[in-house]
Amino acid sequence: MTPSGPASAPADPTAGEGGIDAGTLDAQGEGGGDSAPPLSDEARCLASGGTVSSATCCTESSDFPESCEVGACSCDPSKGASKKTCQCPADQCWSQASRACVASKNAHPAMFDASHCRAFCGTPRSVACGRLVGPAMQTGTGMVSEETSGCFVDATIETYQARFRYDCVKGLVCLVAADGSETCETATGDGNNMYFKTASEQVLCLP
Repeated sequence: MTPSGPASAPADPTAGEGGIDAGTLDAQGEGGGDSAPPLSDEARCLASGGTVSSATCCTESSDFPESCEVGACSCDPSKGASKKTCQCPADQCWSQASRACVASKNAHPAMFDASHCRAFCGTPRSVACGRLVGPAMQTGTGMVSEETSGCFVDATIETYQARFRYDCVKGLVCLVAADGSETCETATGDGNNMYFKTASEQVLCLP
């Protein structure tokens, strides 16, 4: 005889697929009753689609530092220490406020704006620059100069040095090699930064 009893609940077809938003994490880890202790940052990183990694940050920094802002994990290497970080999916970053991977405000910069480019290039001066290396942002400076062949930015970011040429007419930003050859990408800007971004390189400078 077949034993009788209540039918088991069907499995949740979405369980384990993709990341979970911060609100759901809060409900699961912090509002789920006395038996549900708060989720750790490591668990929240994994649950929101990230992977746990490590990077050298300032000694006083906590584990899982902010990755949505420039310079949150940058430090003089002699004053640094290894910290746990959350490597979020493409176009996302780790937010300390949300304690989760969230959509990056820099993930999809606004369409190229020639007036923004001209404003960025308009006055020779020193600007702040950053270079994304894994989950960490290295910070440095750049010098904007106007030459007959265009607007150039010479960036020095820790041991990294590079020259970029911004073409506000064609909407390009070009990495200039020592021999003068160029690797050009479509220029992007979000009103706060100008980017040179490829699959392996992301350098930004603030106007």
